[in-house]
Amino acid sequence: MQENQATLRNLSIGRAQRERVNAVSRLLHAGDGALDTQVRYASALLTVHYGALTLETLQGDAESKRRALLAVALEILETADRDASAVPAAG
Repeated sequence: MQENQATLRNLSIGRAQRERVNAVSRLLHAGDGALDTQVRYASALLTVHYGALTLETLQGDAESKRRALLAVALEILETADRDASAVPAAG
């Protein structure tokens, strides 16, 4: 899948996958907030997705790799949540 993204994009399975990823991403950000915040939510989702595909190539036991992957995704979400709740300065 990673090596054939251009081909997959044009197949029905690729379109279906993109629709599902977009639907889950919208659940996270609901279309609200600044563009960079929405990108962070989508990035957290993709981090989990692509991380799961590459975990076997990383050093460490399965549980440590899983925890590291989730920690990174949660850090991205925390940054997005901070950005979403930030009040713009008056001015």
